[in-house]
Amino acid sequence: MNAISEPIALDRTRFLGGTDMAALYGVSKWKTPLQVWAEKTRRDAYREDDPAKTKVLNRGKRLEPVVVAMLREDYGLDVVAVNERYTHSDHSFLSVEIDFEWRVTEQALAAFPWLAPLELGSIQNGEVKTVHPFVAHEWGDMGTDDVPIHYAAQSMTGLAVTGREVCLYATLVGVDDLTFYAVRRDQETIDAMVAKAVDFWTNHVLTDIPPDPETFDDLKFLYARDNGQAIEATDEILAQLAEFRELSDQAKHIEERRDELKFGIQTFMEPNAILTAKGEPVATWKSQSANRLDGKALAQAHPDIAAAYRTTSETRVFRLKGAKK
Repeated sequence: MNAISEPIALDRTRFLGGTDMAALYGVSKWKTPLQVWAEKTRRDAYREDDPAKTKVLNRGKRLEPVVVAMLREDYGLDVVAVNERYTHSDHSFLSVEIDFEWRVTEQALAAFPWLAPLELGSIQNGEVKTVHPFVAHEWGDMGTDDVPIHYAAQSMTGLAVTGREVCLYATLVGVDDLTFYAVRRDQETIDAMVAKAVDFWTNHVLTDIPPDPETFDDLKFLYARDNGQAIEATDEILAQLAEFRELSDQAKHIEERRDELKFGIQTFMEPNAILTAKGEPVATWKSQSANRLDGKALAQAHPDIAAAYRTTSETRVFRLKGAKK
């Protein structure tokens, strides 16, 4: 599969990228297929910023040049390009940006012998990832393809678009612990991914038909307001409703018992901050302070200011009706 280089303005509504493909396969940490559809069809209501994701992405972008410099200086890797964007030769809506591209040399194979066999002189893909030490356990042994599955989907998309054989992951754990992984081209997986991308783009994006919801947020986006109408339940839905009632009752009893136990424990502790067993802490009940805005007092003292920042939200509330069956 050949690939062509094409400069594309970063209007991400025009194409599916590696992170989008991870979402279509249901392995993304960040979004669902419906969110991808909402983004591509310019439905901004479902394009809420995720501060955690933004923080991770910004940190990664800042450190990419540092990691590339380490690859060149410490490992002698012949990095021939950084942050180039490519478009699939057959499907213009498939596009990826490759963090770095490197030439296979004898020095590279000496530094990373587990990359062999690769054709000398060929150009391969590379991805830079910055990993917090707390989540380093999500990565396997160095030199393997044991990377988090959403990253594997991303790199396989890059291999599908560029037509190359391997993606080298340069993974920076913490500040200076650089580890390496390799995801190799799997044509069967690539064929399935491309088919899924074509299906999604053709049958959902171009037709403006949303995919099925997968989360409560998806449902909230699709059906934010009720239409005031009634719908007759099927036998399957009635069975689900009965099970939901039963589980809700169980949850209520469990919560009541939990509160009874918590009350008994705290009554025993009295003013003591720490509960121990054989001298080892098993629970704590400590004082802590928190700063909160007193909205009621603000409205009384400065009604104009309070009114200026007051917003009205609307949500749908699910309640059970009728007697238990």
